Amino acid sequence: MKNNKDLAELARAIEIDTALLASREETTTPTPVAPSITNDELLAEFVELSNRKREIEAEGKRINARLAELQEPLLDWFAERGIQNIRTKKGTVYVAHEFFCNKKGGVATQQVCDALEQIGMGRLVSPAYSAASLKSWVREQIESGADLPEQLDGLLNHETVPRLKTKTK
Repeated sequence: MKNNKDLAELARAIEIDTALLASREETTTPTPVAPSITNDELLAEFVELSNRKREIEAEGKRINARLAELQEPLLDWFAERGIQNIRTKKGTVYVAHEFFCNKKGGVATQQVCDALEQIGMGRLVSPAYSAASLKSWVREQIESGADLPEQLDGLLNHETVPRLKTKTK
């Protein structure tokens, strides 16, 4: 993060994102189909809405790509200055720490299920294990300072990743 120009770009990206979300909210309420509308008119509206949806999704992908580009330098800037949040005219940007947990590449689901059974956590296993419950349990273990059982630790990736979030005023 070199200067306020980067912050201005972030603010612009957030404004675009907010405007995109607002436009989606305006179009999410379905309009009842009037009985006097012809099939040709319905088809024309369907095509128009399908095209608009593709445009909005493409815009969303561009916005997400730009937000991803801004994320790392801004996180570095926040960390260097010990910043947790910044208020702007349009909202607040803050650091949220998101916890992730999933099986490592090359590890079979059954290996994780077997390890969970061995350590007495079979309640997380149905035909497969519950990823959300496992994530919650692993987070609890780590936050309490406990080590993961050896049978499970070698099978899982887990990390807490900082992400920038926004709140509107």
